[in-house]
Amino acid sequence: TAGSGLDTIILPDLGGTYYLTRSSGSSNYDHGALFVETSMSIQGVSEAVTIIDASGFPAYARDRLFFVFPGSSLTLSQMTLTNGQALYGNDGAGGAQGSAGESGGAILSYSSSLPLEHVAISNSNAGGGGDGSPAILSGA
Repeated sequence: TAGSGLDTIILPDLGGTYYLTRSSGSSNYDHGALFVETSMSIQGVSEAVTIIDASGFPAYARDRLFFVFPGSSLTLSQMTLTNGQALYGNDGAGGAQGSAGESGGAILSYSSSLPLEHVAISNSNAGGGGDGSPAILSGA
């Protein structure tokens, strides 16, 4: 039964790339990353054949590929992960510094381990921090 132990997904060679897509989103966590909330293993064919690509997300909703929740586990093997992007920080206002960007360009994992076996990660970035704003001077 799915979710009752280690679930294994085997991705076959379909002659193309698996594009993650999403056309809408209203919060940081529903833009498109694949959520892992149980114990899961995903197996591809090879790094050259099985490619999971996040470039299908709309520009306003770029996201990482996987989000592994606490208490869950994910093992990936024989694939390439590409074009993941964690959210950027917000710019500061009123003389304040900007906020930090998010971690995990391709994968954000709160698990104690994340086994990657023959997995390439390319063109994926953690979020950059927001810019600070100019200081506000008060006249005396």
